[in-house]
Amino acid sequence: MNAEANYEVTGDPFTILDTGSSHMFVPPALFEPLILEMINQAGGPEYAVQQGIVFVECTAVSQFKPLRLMFNNMWVSIEPEHYIWDVLGDGQACIMLIMSNSYDFALMGQPLFQGYYTHHHMDNKFMSFGPLVSDGAAPLVYGDKPITPISQAGTMSKQEVFVLVIYVAACLAAYYYLAYPYFQTQWNTTIESEKRYFDAAVYGYGICCYLVYHYFLGPALGINTGSLLQSILG
Repeated sequence: MNAEANYEVTGDPFTILDTGSSHMFVPPALFEPLILEMINQAGGPEYAVQQGIVFVECTAVSQFKPLRLMFNNMWVSIEPEHYIWDVLGDGQACIMLIMSNSYDFALMGQPLFQGYYTHHHMDNKFMSFGPLVSDGAAPLVYGDKPITPISQAGTMSKQEVFVLVIYVAACLAAYYYLAYPYFQTQWNTTIESEKRYFDAAVYGYGICCYLVYHYFLGPALGINTGSLLQSILG
């Protein structure tokens, strides 16, 4: 992924490097954890997956980190501007050039090559990558093979779960000791018309706690609602 979190692709997949493809295609089992982790590392911007296409906010492109892929213990970097495309060039609709493959192999298209000069050694069966002189990607660097399975990507870490539990406990305590007593002084729940206002206030309090998490606490800590839901739903 990037220098902050690296994951191992388990099993026995293979990869095709295709300069004629505009997208990168990953095995179906890797698509969801990969996208969730990328969104997570970007601070949790809004996104949507429609018919296999990942839409992201154009204003959030600068928040995304380089995507790094390892080949023979060498990290190749793909910059956000190479894997996120502004469809009309007007900042209204941006998509990730990463999609789920129909088969259990990866196909790496143009985003992998955009930041590099590449040379194909057909006789010796290897490729060379060199960063472009202008606006090139990061040079290749040696690294140890990751040991964390990519199936764990996009899920909440123990530290994130701990922070979330503390936040939920704080919201519940504030409700029990502050909000609930205040609501009781404002509306008589034995009167049906006032009980509706009381219930609305309770629901509003819960929504406010969620919005604070979703738009402030989550992004500040690099957590997003998608990873939370995935952790809850398993």
